[in-house]
Amino acid sequence: EVMAKSRTGNSYLQGRQKLQRFLMCLVLGFGIVASSYGVGAETEDVLVVIPRYEAHYRQLVVSLEKQLKQNSRDRGNPVRLRVIALQAQDFQANQMASLGANQLVVALGAQATEFTLSLEKNVRIISSFVTRSAINTIVDQEIYTGNRPRLISVLYLEQPVSRIISLLRLVQPDLTSIGSVYGAVSVQNRADLLKQARKYRLEVNDVVLSEQDNPLKKIHPVVENSDALIILPDKSDFNRRVARWIITLSVKHKVPVVGYSSKYSQAGAIISVYSTAEQIGRHTAELIHQWLTAADPETTQYVYPMYFKISVNNRVAKSLNIAVPDAKDLEKQLLQLESTEKLNQTNTGKTSERPDKL
Repeated sequence: EVMAKSRTGNSYLQGRQKLQRFLMCLVLGFGIVASSYGVGAETEDVLVVIPRYEAHYRQLVVSLEKQLKQNSRDRGNPVRLRVIALQAQDFQANQMASLGANQLVVALGAQATEFTLSLEKNVRIISSFVTRSAINTIVDQEIYTGNRPRLISVLYLEQPVSRIISLLRLVQPDLTSIGSVYGAVSVQNRADLLKQARKYRLEVNDVVLSEQDNPLKKIHPVVENSDALIILPDKSDFNRRVARWIITLSVKHKVPVVGYSSKYSQAGAIISVYSTAEQIGRHTAELIHQWLTAADPETTQYVYPMYFKISVNNRVAKSLNIAVPDAKDLEKQLLQLESTEKLNQTNTGKTSERPDKL
C-alpha cells in the first residue's frame, strides 16, 4: 500500500511537471497571440526568436506583448507573435520554413541574431538585446548574397556613452577629468568616450587591461588622477576581475564610480544607469510597430535603448560628500537633455549609423 501511494504521488508530480512544460510551450513555444483587436482588422504575424526559455527572455517577450497590445489599442495594426526557442527540445529548423518573403523577424540576443541571419530566407530582422561588440562580429562575418535576410534595426543592450557622461555631469557639474579601464570588448567604446569628453573639455585618463597585466598596477594611476570613473560593460570574467579593484581604489581615493547595473551600485558605485528587460522589450515593440507601418529602410538603423533606469547609492554619495538628486529626478533630467539633443540632430540632418570599430 505504501509503495502504491508512492507511485501515485510520483505520478502526480510527473503529471504536474508535464502540464507546466506544456503550458510554457503553449505560451512561448507555439506563440503568444498579442493585440488581436478589432473586427475585420488585418493581423500582422511577427516571429520572435530567442535562444532559450530563461527568465530575462520571458520578461522581454511579456514586455513585447504588453506594448504591442497598447499600440494596437492606440493605433490599430493588430500583431500576433510566434515565439521559437532555439534550444527547446521540440525545436526543428523546419519551423522556419513557413516564413514568407519580407516577413518581420525579431531576434533577441546574439545567438538568435546569428541564427536568423544564416537563414536562406528573404526576411527583415530586428536584432534586440544584443551588445555592440556582438553585432559588430556577427555583421562582419555575414556575407549578404542572393535571397538572404535583411537586418533593418539593431537595438543595443548597453547604454550610449553620451548618456553616461551626461549623467555624471548632472551629479558632478564641476567635473574636469574622467577615467576608465577597458577590456577587449569595452575598448570598442573608447572612441565614443574620447569624443564625448572633448565635447565637454574633459581630460581622459584611461588604460586597456589585458589578461597578463597586473590590475592594481594599471588601474591605480587612472583612479588617482581622475575626478570620476566610468565603467563600461565587458566580458563577465573581465567585469568580475576588475570590479573589486575599482571599487576598492575608488573608496581609498574618494573617487565616484558610474556603473552599468544595479549590482554595481550595490557594490559601491555612486550611481548606475542601465535598461531593464522590460524596457528593452518596450523599445523593441516600438521598433516592430515602426517597421510594420513604414516603408522599408535603405540602411540599417543602430540605436541605443530609449528607456533606462538609474540607481543611486546614497551611502556612498554621503561618504563622498556629493549631493546626488533623486533617481527619478535624474531620469527626467536625462530624458530632457536627450530630447533636446535629438531635436538638434534632426535639425542638422544627422541619421543613425553603425558606429565604427577601432
